[in-house]
Amino acid sequence: MCEDELIEDLIMKIPKKMLNKSNIEKINFSYLWIPIMKWKKSVPRYPKLELHEKQIKTWGKVKYKKYYKLVSEFGLIRSVWKYDFIPNSFKIKDGILYFRIPEGKLGIWYITKNNKINFLVLPKNIRIDNELCEGLGLLDGEMIKSMRGKSRHYISFTNSQPILIKKAMKILLKFIPKDRLLSQIILNIKDENNIERLKKESLRYWIRNVGIKKTQFVKIMLDKRYRTTVDFGSLSIKYYDTFLRFIFQNILEIIKKDNIPSNEEFTKSFFKGLFAAESSVNLAPNNYINYISIGVSSPKEREYYINMLNFIGIKTGFINHSVSNEDARKRGWKRGTGGYFVIQGIENYLKVYEYGLLEMFPKKLLYFLFGLINYRYNKIDSIESNLNKLKIEYKYEFEELLGKKKILTKRDKEVLDNIELGIYSKGIAEKLKINKSSASRILNSIYRKGHVNKNIRKGKVFWTKK
Repeated sequence: MCEDELIEDLIMKIPKKMLNKSNIEKINFSYLWIPIMKWKKSVPRYPKLELHEKQIKTWGKVKYKKYYKLVSEFGLIRSVWKYDFIPNSFKIKDGILYFRIPEGKLGIWYITKNNKINFLVLPKNIRIDNELCEGLGLLDGEMIKSMRGKSRHYISFTNSQPILIKKAMKILLKFIPKDRLLSQIILNIKDENNIERLKKESLRYWIRNVGIKKTQFVKIMLDKRYRTTVDFGSLSIKYYDTFLRFIFQNILEIIKKDNIPSNEEFTKSFFKGLFAAESSVNLAPNNYINYISIGVSSPKEREYYINMLNFIGIKTGFINHSVSNEDARKRGWKRGTGGYFVIQGIENYLKVYEYGLLEMFPKKLLYFLFGLINYRYNKIDSIESNLNKLKIEYKYEFEELLGKKKILTKRDKEVLDNIELGIYSKGIAEKLKINKSSASRILNSIYRKGHVNKNIRKGKVFWTKK
């Protein structure tokens, strides 16, 4: 099932208060001509697009980057032409320069308070189908949504899985030419002696698996604070355009509000993307599934997710509210925590499996099926069959899950050093200035790796070194 929506109709639904926040008084539309700028009568009649080459140094090699400039005989009009088409027809009317919009495209523009014209050229319509809803779920989980500060000037999506990056790019490329995207790799420094080798390997990995040109990578960022479980870090995709950022985010919000809640298949597809981005499968020490958590800090967003899960018959459990850095410091913690809510119960787990909500992220699906197989219920053959396939395909991850690779992380060692003769989870949390749930999660991980004993004292879990 799919629905075709005119972009113009979607944009017309943007609330006026959102326009006012962005200093936009009125948005105009056209399917024939779109204004570029104010034009003086003394300037020769038509400008033209000239192809330029810029010499750039990328990763130690000199390359030439091609781009178009819109120029007149009196000088530069636009330094970079952002679109994948070249206008070949211009006109001047009432002191404004216009160009002809290609067939099947929509021109959108507004005049700023300092009397400049800002314009976009977008597809005439957008097809709302399951693929778009999956991508929307991904973007809803991983895209920067804040319209404050520098982030209001660009669209940004970050993830560590190439398959998810490509899925999100499919949605972005409906609005943005591929060669205009910029990329940044974020690495966690694990071995400071091999930084240069790791940089080169990660660059080759992302070029090979995502299909972005080497010249589109602006930098590799090294960050000791960045927590990732993959060797090649995460890839951040960016596109700089303040007006498009405003339009794009609002279009997605309107589809999310108006189209998804009325269609059960769209809702399931949306959650496939969201589960890939924001879900976490928590296993109990005996390897049965404990719960699935969905990370969300905004109360409004959380209410939307819970209502939509109820719409497809999945009930939610307890809610863990977010804690800001300021509140965390008052409690004696090092940093704040994001909020989340959980899904529990065999009926809900089987619906998650039936709808395929975790199939976009195979490693999460592996953890989920393994926990489900160990759960107390009559086993389903298809679950065992799918689990066996994933065990073969993701052998390393499965061995790590079972604790056969007893590799202790830096945080694991820090917790282990503070156990002493024995301690409760709360005691570890207070010593390391982290919240209790984080302490329990780390201790359970160390327990599965075989380094601690788990005992019950006065109804509470008491941890001791082996």
